[in-house]
This record gives sequence, C-alpha cells and structure tokens, in this order.
Amino acid sequence: MNLFAFDLRPDAVELFLLKDKKEIYKELNAEKTQSEILLESIDLFLKENEMPLKKLDLIACNRGPGSFTALRIAMAAAKGLSEGADIPMISVCGLDAYAAFSKECSEILLPVIDGRKKRFYAAFYRAGERCGDYMDLPAEAIVEISPKNAAVAVCGSDAEIFRTALNGNLPAGWSIAPRFHRQPIAEWSRIAAKKYAGGEIDSPAQGPFYIRKSQAEEGNG
Repeated sequence: MNLFAFDLRPDAVELFLLKDKKEIYKELNAEKTQSEILLESIDLFLKENEMPLKKLDLIACNRGPGSFTALRIAMAAAKGLSEGADIPMISVCGLDAYAAFSKECSEILLPVIDGRKKRFYAAFYRAGERCGDYMDLPAEAIVEISPKNAAVAVCGSDAEIFRTALNGNLPAGWSIAPRFHRQPIAEWSRIAAKKYAGGEIDSPAQGPFYIRKSQAEEGNG
C-alpha cells in the first residue's frame, strides 16, 4: 500500500509516507501561513519521494481535536487531494491513536492536547480501549474524574504543559510517559490503513472533530 498522511500543528507540518512498506517522515516549521506551508510542503514532499498522487492508495489526516484553524485547513486539503485525484481518504482522532500504545501499557494512558483557555482535550484509555468520554476540561477537573487508585501515564506533546497546569505536581501514582511524547502520526496512519482494509472510508460529509464549540458558536449560544 502507498499511503500519504499529514498533520498540521500551529507551529509545524508533519508529513508521512508509507511507500512499498517503507516509512518516510518529515517535519517542517510553519514559517508562512498555515495554508501556504501545508500545500507547498505536500507537493515538495511527494516529489522528493517520487510519489505521484495517482499512485497513492489512501490519504490520511488528523481529524482532531486540536486547533480549529489547523484542523479546518488540513481537512480541506485532504478532501481536495482525495476528490481531485480520486483517492480514498480516512481521518483519525488523534487521541484515539494512543489506544494502540496503551495495549502494551500497564498504566491507564491519558493523552492530552493543550486546548488553550487553561483547558485540555483528553481521554483515558485502558488496554487499548477508551474508558470514559472525550474531555475538554481544566487539568484539575480531569484529575478529579480520573479512575480512582489507578496508575496514570500522561502522554502527548503537551504532557508537560498539563503538569505545569497542576502547579508542577502530578497526583500520586501518575507519571509522564516520555515514550509517547509525540502524537503518533505513523500510528494513526496504520489505524487508517486498517480501517481502509476493513472497507471504511470517510464520507464526503466528514468534518473535523472539535469537542469544543468555536468562539463564533459560543458567542451565538
């Protein structure tokens, strides 16, 4: 399978290509506006790796949660490539990608994404399965509703921000899991490939997964 995946963060673009069973990864700083750097980066990355769009079997991207702007731009780009080149597309929840890691983790895994406004997008995972709802809460509130008397491993690129939000002190039995520091683009690409093999693809109506309402929606509420 030839699979191309990408993720757009506020400060960087992550690109991933599975080409003839070889994994190729690249990260670029977002020095220009997000839409410009993403489209330029995709074009150059595919050319560098001699991968024409027409030879791709699947396009994958991060569904969210995360930055409203970044998710909108990334999903629009993925849909444009998918529809323009007639390539199936699958988007994956970034938090869910950690479930694959938690199958081999004795602790409960808590991936966190800084949602700004002193809140975090998060979810608890045990043995590969989500246990509880997706959350958009302050760090203290997440701790309050956590499984009692359980070892919890906080992971994700914003794990240290989460600890700082708790005045630098995690609860007893909690730890930062450095082996899960980065959001695993390769892992959610594999999840997309598995879904595709099972006959799943995104519908044309699929949009980003926000959890939180946008500022405009909150203003109108």
